Amino acid sequence: MARSNDVHGESNYDFFENQPTQGYAPTAQGYAPAPGGGQPVSSAARWIGRFATLFGWLSVAGVVVIGILLLAPGMVPALEQGSTLAWTVAAIVCWAASLLLTIVAKVMGRRRIGRRAVASGAVVALVFAAVLSGGVALASNMFPDGIVTPSVRDEAPADDDSSMQQGLEQVAGATCSTWQEQNVSGYPGVKSVALCTDAKVAYVTFDTVAAASMYRSLVISQVQNLLSQNADNAEAQGEWSVVNGDTWMVVGQRDVMEKLQEQWGGTLEDIQ
Repeated sequence: MARSNDVHGESNYDFFENQPTQGYAPTAQGYAPAPGGGQPVSSAARWIGRFATLFGWLSVAGVVVIGILLLAPGMVPALEQGSTLAWTVAAIVCWAASLLLTIVAKVMGRRRIGRRAVASGAVVALVFAAVLSGGVALASNMFPDGIVTPSVRDEAPADDDSSMQQGLEQVAGATCSTWQEQNVSGYPGVKSVALCTDAKVAYVTFDTVAAASMYRSLVISQVQNLLSQNADNAEAQGEWSVVNGDTWMVVGQRDVMEKLQEQWGGTLEDIQ
């Protein structure tokens, strides 16, 4: 079992020799000093890493809440007690705290055994929160009214333009000499657009609920621009509102829109 060294005249019992372990790491050439002297990561660094992970997943939870408020408004009433802005600030603060604590933990664990495991959960949470927030922002821009909305009474004859026009004339108490129907071929998902200057109303119908959610903000923006451009015109004076249904929306003066909501349902929104 022993190996004899004839050159130096002494025996070297490598098999039974105690190899160095504390402060050393095995390499192809033998044992070499381990980074950081082989000392394990301090408990302080591990605790900081745990707090970083906690704050990281709290930021993820905050982004999830924001997503629910933006994409499924009214579905979880308990969450409505806090505004979207408040939840956004909370999520950002938690994310920033997690990032800072992760950096501190990594610096404290530098050149120590087990340094890669320190705050690894926090790194995963930070990346997940960033990706999730990007997805929520994109989806909320595409669907400003949300993807899932609470059920609202909707009795508008949105599938029939003639019935829509007759119903609006009835509610407005005015007969339209001409309904000006617009060309919508360049707007996929929009079924029809028509306006009546006599009754001061206009309506838009859509093929699907998703299309309605996507185009609503654009329609309201166009109405706001028209009202602003014609601010000196007596016809544009007064309070204007919009009634939104699943696949339709009607714009007109507020008193008429209140009557329309009572008759057809939908949700009433003021145009600023």
